[in-house]
Amino acid sequence: MESGAGDTRFRMRVGGMTSPSCEHHVEKALSEAGARDVAADFRRGEALLSVNGPPDTATLANAVQGTGYTPGPIEPVDSITLSEGELVEYRLGVEGMTCADCERHVSEALHADGAIDVAANFRRGEARFKAPAGVDPVRFVAALADTQYRPGAPERVATEAEPAQRNGHAGGGDRYDLVIVGSGGGAFAAAIAATERGAKVMMIERGILGGTCVNIGCVPSKTQLRAGDLFRRAGHQPFQGIRARAESVDLTTLVEEKDQLVATLRREKYENLVGEYGWELVGGEARFEDNQRLQVDDRVISANSFLLATGARPAVPPIPGLDSVEFLTSTSLLNLKSLPEHLIVIGAGYIGLELGQLFHDFGSRVTLVQRGERLLRSYDPEIAESISSILQSQGMDIVTGATFVRAEQSGTTRRLVVARPPVCVCGRLRGRASRRERARR
Repeated sequence: MESGAGDTRFRMRVGGMTSPSCEHHVEKALSEAGARDVAADFRRGEALLSVNGPPDTATLANAVQGTGYTPGPIEPVDSITLSEGELVEYRLGVEGMTCADCERHVSEALHADGAIDVAANFRRGEARFKAPAGVDPVRFVAALADTQYRPGAPERVATEAEPAQRNGHAGGGDRYDLVIVGSGGGAFAAAIAATERGAKVMMIERGILGGTCVNIGCVPSKTQLRAGDLFRRAGHQPFQGIRARAESVDLTTLVEEKDQLVATLRREKYENLVGEYGWELVGGEARFEDNQRLQVDDRVISANSFLLATGARPAVPPIPGLDSVEFLTSTSLLNLKSLPEHLIVIGAGYIGLELGQLFHDFGSRVTLVQRGERLLRSYDPEIAESISSILQSQGMDIVTGATFVRAEQSGTTRRLVVARPPVCVCGRLRGRASRRERARR
């Protein structure tokens, strides 16, 4: 909602904002409560807003509090009455800003010289502001002359009545400035940055929105690791004066709790942002027709630029016989609902170690099998040796310097035969722990 004639600008202190996503939540809440031209800034802990007449402080505070943030006092920014038709928006490139304090210094200097609604951004190296149509914007370059920053030439920002050509076209139909294939963290970062610059963006996802981290990586593994750590501590705490015991692990319930957490974070950190930023999300398999068009189902989409952000999938090692064995990967292991008596982990990088530790804490016998002479080959030898000693002292089996001979299965028993040293270990196989970047679409 834009400012109108007679609107007055106010500043509201807001506690608890920690990221740009928080800014969007606060802006949406205040806009729905009747405020206009809302601009929240998590670094400064404030939101600038316009209202016609005295602000309804109780309504605005309740709106912010309802989103989980802490509302503070509301104070007028200045005594200028805004008339949107008499204001012009400018973008001023500013070199030398490196932090939030730099943004504040630039904003204060421009505001002191008459700029309105100043928003400096050190990451983009720019400041945006409004000024009366009759004011020469060159004066704002001079306003920064006595600072350590280096301003460029002010550029007028096009209004809705003066649509800018975006990436060589004005949009419309099934042509886009940017089409992103994939929906993980990298894809969302690109979509947010592009839409903030006025681009028309489409995102295509054939599976679950959100990518590796929230769905099958960091979030599910860390919540399960926390559960395993608590279970192990209950049965192995060092104080004789405390009586505690670990009774059993209900993996089915733990997986359900993990899935609930994943669904909540996927909704809050990914799904909600699509609507807030306004790009188009399409479900389906994408394939290229040529260098300017791709097809999703029966729809042909054209774009000036494409970004492939298709993420990763577990890498399966070329072990003879493995293709005929029912093995697990780092994805399927986290959905296991029955505890294996013996788990064999092929690969001893950090992913293999954390998942092996997880099931060891739950009570499984775990064997780590590594081709190299030590665990964590990309880490310092001293770190690898220390971790190896800790894991072995906790009861985990470690086989290093192994050559994989074959994998085989008889009934529910899987076997991995390795040489150097010669050994045969039996249990439930989990595939290689590393992840390989691949274009899946």
